[in-house]
Amino acid sequence: MESIVNQCEISERIISIADKYGSRNPQQLKQLKHSFAKYDKEELFRGCIQIFAEKSSNSFERQQLAGRLLYTVRPQVHIKIKEVVRLCLDTYDVSVEELPWYLCSLVGKERVLALLEELTIESITENERDSLDTMIYWTKCYST
Repeated sequence: MESIVNQCEISERIISIADKYGSRNPQQLKQLKHSFAKYDKEELFRGCIQIFAEKSSNSFERQQLAGRLLYTVRPQVHIKIKEVVRLCLDTYDVSVEELPWYLCSLVGKERVLALLEELTIESITENERDSLDTMIYWTKCYST
């Protein structure tokens, strides 16, 4: 139960900061990284991913900040990439490259590309197709 509470605390804190200061404030990112250091890496990952799974009027700022946090902290967690992508496809803001880049940092660019390509043959909505195509684009742009 504590893990779910921590995930919610993480999501709520990121949303609060993104809504108040935007996603590009380096001081706020540094403060978030420091305050989240006490949490388990899995909790941090799940708290950030939850933001990608929700639609809001401020989705870009929220997802950008969550993505920047994932990409800079790079919590090493064992996840099923396709499940994570499926969870986010409908609500993913296509301007946020950090999510695919974070996934690349976990398992490698070629593996992420292969998994994303597998999803292209599944039955998905037009919006999800646009998100998937953009994730493929951002993944191809990734460099270590």
